[in-house]
Amino acid sequence: MSSRKRLLTSSTLLAQSNLIGSCSAALGCNGPLAARLNRAAQARYLLLKLGPRGALGFAEGESEAAGEDRSFALGSYASVVVDPVGAGDAFLAYAVLSLLARPGCLATAAILGSFAAGAECEYDGNIPVTPERIMAKIDQAEREVS
Repeated sequence: MSSRKRLLTSSTLLAQSNLIGSCSAALGCNGPLAARLNRAAQARYLLLKLGPRGALGFAEGESEAAGEDRSFALGSYASVVVDPVGAGDAFLAYAVLSLLARPGCLATAAILGSFAAGAECEYDGNIPVTPERIMAKIDQAEREVS
């Protein structure tokens, strides 16, 4: 299976397994707060890194029904935290690259960013997160879901 197809499959599996849910259900976040922060920043997307608690995302007018806002929360994918240095940078790097490759797919970008942050936490020092390490995280998530 190609990497692209595996990623799409993983995103679907993660969404179906409730690893992505409403902000209030997953992390006790307030969807309207995300909307207010997003509007104040005048940004198209909002991704808030929450450290070991995961991430919160908001996209204005990005849901299936035209014009509706979409907010979601996502947990952390760090199996073991050895050293968190660089995790936020890895999250943002992979999320932004994902959005550049597939504009409008904020949830997929957040999932990839969270995988990257989790992978970075599992090693000592700020070392680059390789695509192979991301694929290993995707494989692990797929095993946990199935």
